[in-house]
Amino acid sequence: MKNLVKIGSETAKKAFKTFLFLVFFNATFSFESFANQKKSILSFDEIYVEGKRTGCVLEFLIIDQNYVHKKGSSQVFLGSFSNMILKNKIGFLFKIGAFDQSKTLKSIEKNEINFLQSDKINYAYFNLNNYNPSKGNSQSISSLYSSIKKQLTSFVGEKGEFISLYHFDGNFVADLSSSNSIEIGFNSEKNGIDKKLKIILEEQDHTEILKFTKCSIEMVEYFLDKK
Repeated sequence: MKNLVKIGSETAKKAFKTFLFLVFFNATFSFESFANQKKSILSFDEIYVEGKRTGCVLEFLIIDQNYVHKKGSSQVFLGSFSNMILKNKIGFLFKIGAFDQSKTLKSIEKNEINFLQSDKINYAYFNLNNYNPSKGNSQSISSLYSSIKKQLTSFVGEKGEFISLYHFDGNFVADLSSSNSIEIGFNSEKNGIDKKLKIILEEQDHTEILKFTKCSIEMVEYFLDKK
């Protein structure tokens, strides 16, 4: 199923405008999850348009200190991985935004996240890794899937978030299910130093990943049956 569709840059920007609005700030995270100092959350969601399922979304929220761009200030990083159908095409979307921690958590608690403005992110990428914490060294990480050099197009959204589009890739869905961590890198300046984020996948995260995987498989099967 790799390279099932090719999406042009200008066409993609226009065609996905409504989709991005629906997905990017549709956070379904539980504020209480941070009471136990859990620094990242994954949450599955679906997108429907006119009663038809058009997207499978795996949202993430990460809290981390940013010594690279913010002199150690704590930030909240919101984003998602999405497989989606648009007319006669199917593709994959990755996006991430960086926000002030105190303002973001208050906005999530009050369900006012739509009003947040991200710090501008000029570039971002992600890796899926197999990580063995018992070894505790860099050699214990093996990359299963890397988004680097696979982008069809990327751009900065209206709220400052970074958005990139890809061919739909079944390998991503498969590798996500078998990975132990997700590593995300981004920078706020051209040729700047990357800030690295890591999501260590726990049992509850894999439950959300399983929902995302099931949704993606069903959506692709539906798409292919209609071809």
